[in-house]
Amino acid sequence: MELLAPAGSLAHLKTAVAAGADAVYLGGKAFSARQSAANFDHEELREAVTLCHLHDVAVYVTVNILVADAETEPFKHFIRELAELSVDAVIVQDIGVAQIIRREAPLLAIHGSTQMSVSDLAGVEFLAKEGFTRVVLARELSLTEIQEITEQASIEIEIFIHGALCVSYSGQCLMSSFIGGRSGNRGACAQPCRMPYDLVDASGGRKNPAAEQYVLSPKDMISTDVIAELAQTKVASLKIEGRMKQIPYVYTTVKTYRQLIDGEINAQVAQTMLAKSFNRGFTKAYWYDSVGRDYLTRFAPNYHGEPIGILTKIDKNKELAVFAMSHIPANANGVYKYIAKDGGLCYVAGKDVTYQSGKKELYFHYAEFPKEDTKLYWQSSEQPANVTADIIAIPTYWDVHAVVGEPLRVKVRTEEGIAVEIVSDFNVPMARTQPTDLNLVKTQLSRLGNTAFVLEGVTLTEGHFMLPKSVLNHVRTQAQTALTEAILQTYKERHFQAVPTVYDRVKPHVLPSLKSVVVRARTLAQVETALAEKANEIIFGGDIFTGETYTAQDYAQVVMRSRQHHARVGLAMPRLTRQKEAAEVDCMLQDMVAAQPDFILIHAYSDAQRLAEFAPQMPFYVAPTLNVFNQESLRFWQQHGASAIFLSQELTLAQIRGILRQYDGSLGVYACGRTELMVTENNLYSAYGDEKCTDHGVRNWSLRDRLGKEFPLQTDQFGRMHIFNSVPTDMAPALARLSQYGVHKVVIDAALLSQNELAQAVKIYTALWLQDAEFTNEVFPQATRGHLQRGIM
Repeated sequence: MELLAPAGSLAHLKTAVAAGADAVYLGGKAFSARQSAANFDHEELREAVTLCHLHDVAVYVTVNILVADAETEPFKHFIRELAELSVDAVIVQDIGVAQIIRREAPLLAIHGSTQMSVSDLAGVEFLAKEGFTRVVLARELSLTEIQEITEQASIEIEIFIHGALCVSYSGQCLMSSFIGGRSGNRGACAQPCRMPYDLVDASGGRKNPAAEQYVLSPKDMISTDVIAELAQTKVASLKIEGRMKQIPYVYTTVKTYRQLIDGEINAQVAQTMLAKSFNRGFTKAYWYDSVGRDYLTRFAPNYHGEPIGILTKIDKNKELAVFAMSHIPANANGVYKYIAKDGGLCYVAGKDVTYQSGKKELYFHYAEFPKEDTKLYWQSSEQPANVTADIIAIPTYWDVHAVVGEPLRVKVRTEEGIAVEIVSDFNVPMARTQPTDLNLVKTQLSRLGNTAFVLEGVTLTEGHFMLPKSVLNHVRTQAQTALTEAILQTYKERHFQAVPTVYDRVKPHVLPSLKSVVVRARTLAQVETALAEKANEIIFGGDIFTGETYTAQDYAQVVMRSRQHHARVGLAMPRLTRQKEAAEVDCMLQDMVAAQPDFILIHAYSDAQRLAEFAPQMPFYVAPTLNVFNQESLRFWQQHGASAIFLSQELTLAQIRGILRQYDGSLGVYACGRTELMVTENNLYSAYGDEKCTDHGVRNWSLRDRLGKEFPLQTDQFGRMHIFNSVPTDMAPALARLSQYGVHKVVIDAALLSQNELAQAVKIYTALWLQDAEFTNEVFPQATRGHLQRGIM
């Protein structure tokens, strides 16, 4: 079971290797999801790969963003560089990127990033058939689900075990993108989830306590309690988050998990050690499928410090807070922190507290009234010790063969048996006076400087000969160079295998292109409204926000009613499927197929796998949740038989136009309605409302930000929460250009529209899109054009 460490720079990488990492993941100066990390230029990458491979440590390079068409050529160059450097694998988000890698560097292993939102076995197997050798599962999966997937998966499985969490399913978040233009899918997330929000109902009443405003801010993941259980699974790699973290964090987390995995410490000791490095508090919620209020930081989203005490008494008259302490810091250079009654972290200087050693109590005068049962945290202001520990050098054994009149021969080997021999062009002479002895040879050969090696032993043939120091120095340099190359070559032979097989698939029937106004309906009433207003394409189903359940009869009715109105009709898969929901979704798909729609709308790679298994001839459309951002990903889905593809909602008009110049298939855009910004297991209805929440979808709560903007919340049939944009999208003014560029389909997403709003939208869009009417009216008084003009970072 591999321990995989983050490396934001070369210094971080050396620290990770010294602390016991089996592998590291890092990014180049471009194409990486951590733009703000130092990252690696070409020469640093070369040094990193050499150092790691010498110590039998794998190097995975992240290219886990969506790549724009304008970046294709520099990306190809970067991939060829990585192949030349012999990195062990690349971690990708973009399925189009995987196709480029397969062509440009066919021997390069491809790992599917957690940004691909793979949350069940079907998704894993889809990527396996596309030549991926490993998949990083969604962080949200429980231990039970991970065990089930790894037991059956045909390729390696990697999971996160420690560090910061995204509250949204990775790869499915548009919140930062739509609020400020900084896209998580491009490595530029502004982390709006770490900002304060009020949770309000339809009347504006707040549902969360005033002190608990950080309702989208998760605590950090910790896995000390489940390492032993994970060791019993077939998980291939345990991953620590943290390419943006400081070196002490990397050292502490890697060293702690190394010792825990190796059985040198227990889980309780490990958790105590991990609490000393950066964290926002720890959560084990995902492991046990128990996401609730305690999963969130709630009171403060930043680093708390090391927990060392708990509030036991408050003297209001003297404004004193008394804490029972587990221990006291060795010095006063730092700050204590506590959570105030009204929320937020309050700071008290180390010199301003009093400690009663007999009672193990600490007290101080508070500025803000403490929250009941708050913990006391300590953060030292002293610089951490230099933890860039020296990487353990590779022991080497040297045999020096010196015979008068013959070339000097030096053989050097490692404990693993890798050996090289240097035959010098220096012929060994007879010593005129004092012959060379073993001590002199050992002294010269041990001068290995900043190399990866240390001299562990040396032998010397007996004889009356003389070996100059310069000759020994030269032979030493030759030997260490040759040994380095031999170790690297051995690493390649042991770790680099044949190109994975990419399997052919049965191609589904492809529907003819149809210029259409597509209504993405969530209820039967919305279907009827759309048909009455002459929408010529309907998509029904998927995530349910009404508290109801779709039945086989519902699917059949929608198909029948659509055909009565001569409209093309499709049925939608849910946005996500977790492994625990797989059987239910399998049955759902079978009901859909039985209704004989014209097509199925897929939202995830697992949907494509299910279709291939249950209904390989069934036409399908690709939803924007699959992040089709460039021509390569378009071609991928076209080659897989997609009848229509809905583009990423982060593309500009210029980018859409560029894509269509090179593509002749049926393309669409989500043009009208509330854009879904996030999908999350963090169900705030359950956290701050009724525990069972049987009326999900009809309560109409929202998140209100600091500017007063409200983001509507809905919960689906699986208990996941969906966050929608504060304003609807309306691309009506741009429809003429989209039509001119060659877009075939515009989608009206009816998820949060009233019946009147939906009717108005369909009326306007059918006139503009199907009847070439001139633009006069917008659907909504206030709306956004999305990214059509401004684009993303």
